[in-house]
Amino acid sequence: MIPIIKPTRALLLALLLAFAPIHAHAFNDAPAPAVSNINQDAEQPSGIQPEEIKQALMDWLEAVSLGNSSAIIQLYDPNAVLISTLSAKVYTTPAERKKYFDAFTAHKHLRGSIEQAYVRIYGDIAIASGLYTFIYKEHGKTVVIPARFTFVYKKTEDGLKIVEHHSSRQPK
Repeated sequence: MIPIIKPTRALLLALLLAFAPIHAHAFNDAPAPAVSNINQDAEQPSGIQPEEIKQALMDWLEAVSLGNSSAIIQLYDPNAVLISTLSAKVYTTPAERKKYFDAFTAHKHLRGSIEQAYVRIYGDIAIASGLYTFIYKEHGKTVVIPARFTFVYKKTEDGLKIVEHHSSRQPK
């Protein structure tokens, strides 16, 4: 049985806009050490600014690299959906996401880097899609996982929150 999740109006708008013709933004300033090649064309007149998305991606990546699953789940809206890189399960509750990130961040020497990110902004909704790579140690060997991602962010009173996160391994 497929669970029915009542999406918020903002999430429906974000998904609708995701399939509309888009104007990709590129960050052209010097990238931070863990985040590179993020793209933006112009400043947004209102709503979320491209720099906020860059910072949100960096905050997520830092929490993952530090192995701090509690900090990671604080970046997600309570009703967020996570379709993760290393599991076939869809995570729809804070407890499920915490359990997933507890296991994911338990990998020894886990590090991540964002190779490319493309950001589209629609008022208080932003979508960041691109490529990232995770590296960790397992049984004494280095494991490298190149993956694709999409984050959907919503601006709330508490700042940007992830309302949708899809990640999958890159095909070989």
